[in-house]
Amino acid sequence: MNSMTADDAVAADEQRIGSELVDTVIRDLFGVGLTLHGALPHVSGPAEQQLNAAIDGIDRIIVAIRAVVFDLAPPDGTELDSDR
Repeated sequence: MNSMTADDAVAADEQRIGSELVDTVIRDLFGVGLTLHGALPHVSGPAEQQLNAAIDGIDRIIVAIRAVVFDLAPPDGTELDSDR
């Protein structure tokens, strides 16, 4: 017999999604940003400006994802593991 309520299931899904986002998407975005940052010494002028803009964009995306993930809270108000 499964004693998990619909609210528990939603909370579990939110925690799983948050963990997967942090573990995969954010790590991958960070890696792309580091790769672009490593290319900066090899360019100048407009290309350098474009790389800096792309790096800043990736940083903003990471901040936005983290804000959404860490603001997720199960309906009962308990914290996700990632909030601790």
